[in-house]
Amino acid sequence: MEVFQDDIMRFLMGMFGLIPLCYVLRFLPFSLRYWYSTIVALVIEIWVYHPSIYPIFIQHIIVFVIIKVKGPKCGKLVTFESLLFMGGYHLYEILYNYGGWSMTAVALMMVLVPKYSLLAYNI
Repeated sequence: MEVFQDDIMRFLMGMFGLIPLCYVLRFLPFSLRYWYSTIVALVIEIWVYHPSIYPIFIQHIIVFVIIKVKGPKCGKLVTFESLLFMGGYHLYEILYNYGGWSMTAVALMMVLVPKYSLLAYNI
């Protein structure tokens, strides 16, 4: 009998694996911290959510395009689009993985929607 599924174990190992990786930031110069953080976060994100990571990247691109095109008045549009995208992806997961205990990117999207909205309103 399996105690944890492999996707939940990847999630836990990714979260606990970030702790020692963060200590490296102390010894890096300021110019390399951004690139180190971006690359490490991207690799861990792909490793944890690899079957369902593509919608996250699509959402990043959509939000970036809306912010670039709409400019300072993009807050409501980004919030509405992010909620709509997350709702659609959540419905897709319900239809194709109903009752499943797999770790999908829906949890990550629930964290990213407020971040997108706050970014758009702050611009």
